Amino acid sequence: MKKIIFAGLLIVQINSALYSQWQQMNGPIGGNFNAIEIKGTSLWISGQNGGIFYSPDSGQSWQSKGLAGNRINTIFQNGNTIFAATDVGVYKSTNSGVNWLITPLLQQNIVSFIQIQGKIFAGDAGGAGVVRTTNNGANWDTVNNGLVNKYVNILIYKDSTIYAGTDGGVFYSTNYGGNWINMNNTRRIEALTFKDSALFAGGIGTGFGIWKTTNYGINWTRSDNGISQPDIYTLFTNSGYILAGTHSQALFKSTNNGVNWIQISNGIKSKQIMAVKAVDSMIVAASGYYYNGLFISNNNGALFQECNIYGANVKYFGKNANKLFAVCQNGIFLSTNNGENWSYRSLLDTSVSAFIHFNSEYFIGIGTSGCFKPTNDCQSWTITGLQNKGIYSLNSVQSKLYAGVTNEGLYVTSNGGVNWTKMQNELSAYSVAELCEIGSELFAGTKSNGLFKSTNSGQNWFAINNGLPTPNKYTFRLFTVDSTLYAQMADVLENSRIYKSTNKGNNWTEINPAFWGWFRKMEFSNSNFFMPSYEGVFVSTNAGLNWTQKNEGLYNLRLNSVFSANEFIFEGTMGNSVWRRPVQQLIGITNISSEIPSEYSLEQNYPNPFNPVTNIKFKVALCHSCGGRNPFVVLKVFDLLGREVKTLVNEVLQPGTYSVRFDASSLSSGIYFYSLEANNIRITKKCILLK
Repeated sequence: MKKIIFAGLLIVQINSALYSQWQQMNGPIGGNFNAIEIKGTSLWISGQNGGIFYSPDSGQSWQSKGLAGNRINTIFQNGNTIFAATDVGVYKSTNSGVNWLITPLLQQNIVSFIQIQGKIFAGDAGGAGVVRTTNNGANWDTVNNGLVNKYVNILIYKDSTIYAGTDGGVFYSTNYGGNWINMNNTRRIEALTFKDSALFAGGIGTGFGIWKTTNYGINWTRSDNGISQPDIYTLFTNSGYILAGTHSQALFKSTNNGVNWIQISNGIKSKQIMAVKAVDSMIVAASGYYYNGLFISNNNGALFQECNIYGANVKYFGKNANKLFAVCQNGIFLSTNNGENWSYRSLLDTSVSAFIHFNSEYFIGIGTSGCFKPTNDCQSWTITGLQNKGIYSLNSVQSKLYAGVTNEGLYVTSNGGVNWTKMQNELSAYSVAELCEIGSELFAGTKSNGLFKSTNSGQNWFAINNGLPTPNKYTFRLFTVDSTLYAQMADVLENSRIYKSTNKGNNWTEINPAFWGWFRKMEFSNSNFFMPSYEGVFVSTNAGLNWTQKNEGLYNLRLNSVFSANEFIFEGTMGNSVWRRPVQQLIGITNISSEIPSEYSLEQNYPNPFNPVTNIKFKVALCHSCGGRNPFVVLKVFDLLGREVKTLVNEVLQPGTYSVRFDASSLSSGIYFYSLEANNIRITKKCILLK
């Protein structure tokens, strides 16, 4: 019996530890990928920002394998060792990606690897040429003798000869890099492959196309009939055919040694294929175009299906009732279960600039195309006006929808976008990023001209920049909490700071001068601020005075967006889709004393009555029956009917004294009960919410 109880407690503690951190959701799918490795049923892929992904079952399921947040140029598998070339150097892993160690090769532009006769060669596209290791990456030496152009984009080999595609043509070496010989081709080469005795070379540029030689470059012949826009990123040979990944026409296949090519892109959403590999009847194609993902065909290219890899770049969020939308670079996705799962809806355009929910409808701004409105939960779209206008922002104030148009000020609609009217005023030549209101007064934040105020419903505006340093004129965020204005302002390098005004913009003061950096657009809920950055998420529970990093469980710290909905905070990452965490975990519990109490206790909340936030103190004692482990503590809130309305604490805690914030913004006025449970002890108290 003791063993059974122990196992149960262990499971509870493990589940609690997992619960008290960021959790990756199931989607949206997508990703920017540029390299593929296939060994049997094992697939490894790499890409920009999202790190490395691994599939043990030919693409049916996928796991993240680290290095997220880095730009990964290529990957390479040599036996049990995986090499990953990143923007900070080459890493290697000998335990299937569980751990990564930096190698002595710190070059930032390694883009190709090959292994021949126990030696590994790496090509550097940044001008360092070819390097070689004979001890699996422990040491590297340069082998560039005769390599006139050292910008190496691709390495391949046939028999014992190595071939290097460079910015200045193709070179070959018959003595493992000891000497290199030019193959009479001076164009920029991106791709090389052999089919029988013919060497094929592909490149990008004005109609470069595919060329082949059968005599070491003495003669080259054009070999891309059927590819109308032959800018070639990748070539690969499988038994019986050659594959070509292009810049704008997806994937092509030749079954007659390059004499003719046919497009095989059924099911591929991307125009651009950066990498392709094939084994038997399976073809794997990687998109490097707007995070469009990875595609696999199991019938030699007759039909491709997109892989369920959570590598999307999430730019915006929106909410309508129980529906949550994520605007990604590869489309708009919908979740009806608080972000647990996501389904693809549509891709209107890749240059989404604004997204807003207004009067039960969604509006989206597209680059220079205008403002659109969706139907069928974003499955289709109709233009609402402002056609061919550069939509910079969409904001709703005073029951009207405003569009900030690039260098044209504000347009306003009062009938759901049927008609738009340009507001001729002091903002007419500016790009308006943000709007908010206090009573009848409006406030505007612009792209590069600071902040403005209107006292006559936007007919006229005047500048309110007193206290804002001159460089910080780029508005990321402008909002109000009660009657206090908050502005997240940035300089030309997008280093942002937070300012506040307690007199409607007449004066501004910087809240925390020590807290500044390359942040993205922040989110707020009352006095709780959430700041996404390229170093993860920062949280403030006192309106920006103090900040704490909250990155537990978040392995990609490059964040684009943050959104608050349904008592959760959602993070949109650059390359690892959507992550979620309960708001209460981020703002709620604080350890105010590590002194071990003699018994459990629960204090009366303060203030009480309250509106809408109150604090609850409680003490956690030693758990003598827990086998030396810390107790599992639960603090929940119930209404008068005994229904659970809020979970404030649900985790293992060390003995000590704690304080937790109870934010009842979503609850109605009334009497509530809060209950502490731990180690077979339950304590309950009453609180009163008055709104």
